[in-house]
Amino acid sequence: MIILPNLNGQRKHATSVSRNALANVIQTQSDLYQNEHSGETPHSLADLVSEKYLTEQQVKQAEQQQISFRNGQIEK
Repeated sequence: MIILPNLNGQRKHATSVSRNALANVIQTQSDLYQNEHSGETPHSLADLVSEKYLTEQQVKQAEQQQISFRNGQIEK
């Protein structure tokens, strides 16, 4: 008898961990932007990219993982 590991479960868990980590990075960078811009809130991920708080690749990953960002906050 061969026992196969639950790869789907492990894959879903890894995807969830990756998504949460990226969401935390985006929120942290948004908070840093606000601290360095006298409380001004970034309205979009493009604001964070233009000021070099995020890379285009991070934004692409956020879009692929359906991470919503509005008015300086991650929306889960």
